[in-house]
Amino acid sequence: MSELVDYKKQKILGGRNPMDTKKNRILDLISLDGQVAIVTGAASGIGLATAKLLAEMGVTIGLIDINESDGIDATEQIKGIRRKC
Repeated sequence: MSELVDYKKQKILGGRNPMDTKKNRILDLISLDGQVAIVTGAASGIGLATAKLLAEMGVTIGLIDINESDGIDATEQIKGIRRKC
């Protein structure tokens, strides 16, 4: 029975890893390379995660946050992904 379930999963997903597919499909559909984005609350949490994802997609990021020291740390993290930040 588990072989049948595995076969169905492979057929639906085209044999790809479901965790990789969703992100890759989104990145393939949207081309933001060379664009500029300003992310507020970018020093932590959702803002930082958003800034990192956008940087991976080739976007130049402007970070804004009320916490200056965490903002500097976030800037360094983003520069590790994309030099322009």
